[in-house]
Amino acid sequence: MKANSEERNVKRPQKKKTGRAKKRSLERYKHTIADATERRRSEEVRLLYSSIVESSDDVIIAKNREGVISAWNPAAQRMFGYTEKEAIGQPITIIIPSGLHKEENNILRRVLAGERITHYETRRVSKTGTNIDLSITFSPIRDARGTIIAVSSIARDITERKRAEAALRESEERFRLVANTAPVMIWMSGIDNLCTYFNEGWLEFTGRSLEEEMGNGWAKGVHPDDLRLCVDTYTKAFDQGERYDIEYRLRRRDGEYRWILATGVSRFSVDNSFAGYIGSAIDVTEHKLAEVALSTVGQKLIEAHEEERTRIARELHDDISQRLALLSGQLAGLNRARSRPDPRSWNTWDSQQLRLDFAKNCPNDTEWRLTFTPRTSQKNCHSRFRFVSSEYCKNPCRMRSSIAAHDTSKSRLEVAQTRSS
Repeated sequence: MKANSEERNVKRPQKKKTGRAKKRSLERYKHTIADATERRRSEEVRLLYSSIVESSDDVIIAKNREGVISAWNPAAQRMFGYTEKEAIGQPITIIIPSGLHKEENNILRRVLAGERITHYETRRVSKTGTNIDLSITFSPIRDARGTIIAVSSIARDITERKRAEAALRESEERFRLVANTAPVMIWMSGIDNLCTYFNEGWLEFTGRSLEEEMGNGWAKGVHPDDLRLCVDTYTKAFDQGERYDIEYRLRRRDGEYRWILATGVSRFSVDNSFAGYIGSAIDVTEHKLAEVALSTVGQKLIEAHEEERTRIARELHDDISQRLALLSGQLAGLNRARSRPDPRSWNTWDSQQLRLDFAKNCPNDTEWRLTFTPRTSQKNCHSRFRFVSSEYCKNPCRMRSSIAAHDTSKSRLEVAQTRSS
């Protein structure tokens, strides 16, 4: 036994390795080193990816081909309220609303077929039952052989964006409702000076579609005589960012040009940056016609006033002329009455007519001088007398002479010769 054990303990002499064996041994060593290096690099990459997943603010979830959750990052826990321990192993439907299960099955089928779905907007539900709007990118996960073994979902919360979009849509709906029911034509333009919106009032007035009016298409309805002024005013105000008001003629759907009063003001976005112009326009044709009519009426009133002044002046002239003629006649009558002879001394006038003339034309108790020609002489004489009556025409024949008659023929002849010379 001892001899046998000693024989076993005796070291056998090792054979020297040949060059080929050394080469194979070196190659095996290199492969071993390479495998170790690859494993180390793979581990580093895995740790790096794991660190990225853990620190990401986006939700990252992995599920197998059956839709069971296999990976759940901290962002998913913060969003949905499930811990990693609670979520892994559960079906993905725990965070999908009941009405969207069919949608999820369709997405899973498409991704397992190799399709990548990006920025798919949908809704998920948290542990507390809160609905969350998400934008999700679905991608297939492949193994080393390229076989799809799972599906990854990277989701981003867009709830606030959705709320903002909903508020914006509501605001736009309110604006459109107000704009389309307002009794004015409303338009908007962008920062490129081109029109981007016309309300129904404008489209109904012009009888054209929104596409036809967009950009500079609206200018086709402006009267040719007003187009240059309209475009220049709008462009100048746009460049300076100022309000403007302008009147021009715009063709209505029936082909008639109507006077339009247009007003435009600058509009700004939420960050106070220039966003373009917004303006309104109203039909002022009736107002323009009323102004013309009022001007015409005013002119007619002025003309009527002048005609009335002329008529009144003419009537006053005629009335005064008549009064002057009457007064002249009365004065002539008085002069004739003064020159009539006394019926008691002369037979030239009828005594009754003389008394009536004096009664009508002579004031009471007035002294008169009468020039006459006696029957017994061809010479002119004159006499002073006074007409006396207590009441008008009651006793018109009471006359008394205060001075005797005197011959005035010589003095009258001298006066006549002086006038003729």
